[in-house]
Amino acid sequence: MLTPIAVQLVGIVLALFPSLYLVNVKQLSAEDMVSYILPIIICLVVGIFLYCWGFWKYLLLSCYFTLGANDYDETKNFYLEIYKNNIKQREKQYIKTLLWPALYMLLIFAVCMAVILYCSIIKTKLTLIICALIILLMVVALTVFSLKISLLLPIFTLEPDVKPLDVMKKSIDMTKGSRIFTVFGLLFIIWLVSVVLQIVVSILVSIFGGFFISGTTLARCADVISGFSAMFLLPLNVSAMTFLYKRFISK
Repeated sequence: MLTPIAVQLVGIVLALFPSLYLVNVKQLSAEDMVSYILPIIICLVVGIFLYCWGFWKYLLLSCYFTLGANDYDETKNFYLEIYKNNIKQREKQYIKTLLWPALYMLLIFAVCMAVILYCSIIKTKLTLIICALIILLMVVALTVFSLKISLLLPIFTLEPDVKPLDVMKKSIDMTKGSRIFTVFGLLFIIWLVSVVLQIVVSILVSIFGGFFISGTTLARCADVISGFSAMFLLPLNVSAMTFLYKRFISK
């Protein structure tokens, strides 16, 4: 897990650090920045590429943690062989599995944004109320949908014969009724742990980073690093969802 996260961090540093350094540390004017435009663009492109590559490997590695959470009695090498010979060969299927929920969430977002845009053109008190309601409904819809597809990973990993679209349908079907509150409660606890971890990391970065940099740059670095610290909770998140998946299957 460390390698994909490290690659993502390197990607972010390459993409953002050159411009942040020149603006906040060297404090160059707009005219002086012109000579640095090409290096900044190159760093930005390479940084984005590295971040996307690391993020994909991070998502693919989540299947490995699902295997490990499925049965703690097996050996690590056993899961590593399945990961190499099965999961990595199903990368295209994994992309399709993740693509379906992404399209549904984009559809919800696009419809809500279209309504908000239309209401913003006709500026009345009624349209402002409608905009507020639409934003609220969009947040609720995206949250509920995210909870409904929370079992996507264990279903895809442990049921290789299920088609990508059917993986999403099965996750939605398995989280019907009161089960969605169980999923919400577990994810809420993990979120709280994540918030505490980010606060602790942000404080530590601010303390030790103050010896090297200061001001706005330090605050931005602390925010980025603390945000990424939550990614180390992936095994906990995956284990929790796999546990729920097995529990729902047994009922």
